[in-house]
Amino acid sequence: WWGRSLAAWLPARMRHALCDDHRLLLQLDGDVLRLWRQHGDDVSALAELPVPLPADPDPLARLLREDARDWARWLRLPAGAGLRRRLVLPAAARERLRDVLAFEIERQTPFVQADVLHDGRILQVREDGQLLVELVVLPRRRLDALLAPLGGAGGMLAGVDMLDEAGMPL
Repeated sequence: WWGRSLAAWLPARMRHALCDDHRLLLQLDGDVLRLWRQHGDDVSALAELPVPLPADPDPLARLLREDARDWARWLRLPAGAGLRRRLVLPAAARERLRDVLAFEIERQTPFVQADVLHDGRILQVREDGQLLVELVVLPRRRLDALLAPLGGAGGMLAGVDMLDEAGMPL
């Protein structure tokens, strides 16, 4: 985040020349794996592959250009893959938001903390200083089921992001 913040001060041409912020986005759609290239806010389709992929260490390597093999790979999940809850938290929760949200998992969801992956984001700082926060919870078993058809590519992910109902990443 700090790199993107600093890069935002640079002119667009210089930012693209100096900042390698390419991502390879993967999304399962039935029996097809869709691949996109993301560079900044620009997202373009690259390929569609049948799944399951081979269990090779990197089944995508032979399909990608050499420079693209090193791009951070992110799995994009559909909106219904996890559970989202909005919470109002005190301003003091901001400094340790992930820890506070971990505590809230068992209170706000039907899951046990050990059985899920979670993250959160601040949606709004209210006038009274309290935080409107969204807790996002993904059951580990659900993620494992989504990773299975990716073969060895599932172990090379830099991260996982869930899409909202409009298809935008959270």
